[in-house]
Amino acid sequence: MVKLAENSYGKSRVRLARVKRHPDHHDFREWTIEILLEGDFESCFIAGDNSKILPTDTMKNTVYSLARNSPADCSSAASSAATVSRY
Repeated sequence: MVKLAENSYGKSRVRLARVKRHPDHHDFREWTIEILLEGDFESCFIAGDNSKILPTDTMKNTVYSLARNSPADCSSAASSAATVSRY
């Protein structure tokens, strides 16, 4: 019988941009986010049960939502921690 090895999936190249406007200049920040979920997804391959699978568009939209509610000068480490705690 075939056994699944480590299994992961996710969404890559989720692009974010933020402009912080000042009277004399603008600060532009850009991030490229990669989301990778690991876990026991064997049931989706063996039984066709996708209940453990989070759609990649949901991942992308969650990143956008979290970014909208975060401060403009947040570090990528802080953003990552906020995203991870969401899942």
